[in-house]
Amino acid sequence: MPMAQRTLDMLIATFRALACGMLLLPLGMAHGADQSARPQTGLIWLRSPLPAVFPLQVKTAPGSDYHLTLVKRETRKVTLTAYIRGGDFFQVLVPPGSYRLRFAHGARWQGEEHLFGTGTETHEIDQPLRFATRGLGTKAGHLIDLRSLIEQQEASLVVPLAICQTARLVLEPAADTPFDPGGEAMGLPRLIQGYRIYSRVCSPRSID
Repeated sequence: MPMAQRTLDMLIATFRALACGMLLLPLGMAHGADQSARPQTGLIWLRSPLPAVFPLQVKTAPGSDYHLTLVKRETRKVTLTAYIRGGDFFQVLVPPGSYRLRFAHGARWQGEEHLFGTGTETHEIDQPLRFATRGLGTKAGHLIDLRSLIEQQEASLVVPLAICQTARLVLEPAADTPFDPGGEAMGLPRLIQGYRIYSRVCSPRSID
């Protein structure tokens, strides 16, 4: 498998680990941790019965940290929260649906209840964010560039983003093919047909 494909597969696996809550401990949000300690950039929690397969990326500028909240439009329930240190790049996979994105930012973290204390500033992206499948094999999401907040150019905050997947026919040795100790097939291997899924990050057309 080419190096670029292995790297992308590792990135997608990391996305899914985040969505399953497997990487929550480094955030310092585990039981017994200091809730006011400055967390590392990452997912705090995700609560949804639906599979998290759609990409969300966030770019930030140094100077303030961010607390991000994704709210389902239909139910007005929070689906996920995340913490982003100023200047960091954050990415995660989210469940399908239409959401409102809210975020608070400030200088000194004081836990999820108080956010950044009296210095908290809050914003909400006016444009609803829709995460859905487009066509065959395109999982459409969004890139949020919060660096533009300095110029107050909200129209440029949201950029379409997607994971595009294609299936290719491949021929591979059958599981019962004998191999020598050096890993070479002994004689002509019996080949079987199969499909391999290739994924790449792409920029789709505007999401309806």
